[in-house]
Amino acid sequence: MLINFIFLLSLAQFYFGEVVKLDDFNFIDKVQQGIWLIGYQAEDCSECDKLNQAINELSNTVTTNGIQYGKVDCKGDGKEICKTRDITKFPTITMFNNMQLIKKLEGSELTEQSLKAFLVDNMPKKIQNIEELDRMNYNETISSGKPWIIKYYSAFCKDCVNIGQIFKQTVLESESNNVNFGQLNCEFEWKICQESGVDSIIPIVRYYKDNKMVSQFDKDMKKEDLVKLINEAENSTNSNNNGQDNNNSNNTDNKQPFSGSDSSNYSNISPIQVLATVIIRYLLS
Repeated sequence: MLINFIFLLSLAQFYFGEVVKLDDFNFIDKVQQGIWLIGYQAEDCSECDKLNQAINELSNTVTTNGIQYGKVDCKGDGKEICKTRDITKFPTITMFNNMQLIKKLEGSELTEQSLKAFLVDNMPKKIQNIEELDRMNYNETISSGKPWIIKYYSAFCKDCVNIGQIFKQTVLESESNNVNFGQLNCEFEWKICQESGVDSIIPIVRYYKDNKMVSQFDKDMKKEDLVKLINEAENSTNSNNNGQDNNNSNNTDNKQPFSGSDSSNYSNISPIQVLATVIIRYLLS
């Protein structure tokens, strides 16, 4: 019974995120590598329970890009951390990238959604898995044959801000291994957008596969639309891979075995080997 419990516990830790308890002794060792979202709390903080709940929920939903989660008790074994980091208000959230402070947020209304927005807004671009496209790489990207989901936008477009949040947050949560994501700023690359027919209707999100546009969404796109699109692209890619594997298998299966009645199969075999094969087949028949 105990073994089963330990197995289930380890399985849960594998599938769900873990919130690491950080203290004065392990903080530097833990946080010096990767992206960390850390919550700071104190016993007399009424809002800190909400912070704990929000971080726990987020750690179970956003586990990609190597994001790690931690919590510090500023009135307990994390006093020195909080003093060094100038944490004086509770609750407080910080985001680190390889020990470098990216953002600090104090005493805000904390929910899973607000923390997601905090992550999306402050995630380093190279970690977001969204390729910045321009005239140098756009055509190569579209013609690569790989599945690409691309957002066309402008900095001065109000609807682009909303779509941008949906796009970044959904990509952040996505666990797709085969779908690529990119974005093109039509303010700077207006010629590409004009040639692509999206210059007057941004924001637009398009799905490209095998050098062709499969589908697109406009400013009314919802998060569930994009999730469905990513799943469609992922499943399509997996189906193609399975089809190629089956074709390779069929090609192997279709190879004819050595047959005594087909003289072409003997072209590279000596007469003695041919005679021996015929005799063996005769004796076994």
